[in-house]
Amino acid sequence: TDPVTQLLRFAKEYHGNTDHLEMISLGRGQGPIAEELIHKALAQRGHWVFLQNCHLAAYFMPTLQAIVES
Repeated sequence: TDPVTQLLRFAKEYHGNTDHLEMISLGRGQGPIAEELIHKALAQRGHWVFLQNCHLAAYFMPTLQAIVES
């Protein structure tokens, strides 16, 4: 199932809007963009990044793991 609707509803209930939420569908060439979004969200506390279709970006998973571990 697609969790986007539920995530948007939760984000709106939690923050009153969805301005703090970025969504990106991973795939060809999207890894660097996702990494930038994650770093921006880390700098702006309370911001969220929703990574979709991670199964299409196995190459990005080591980078994501490093980000999470740091």
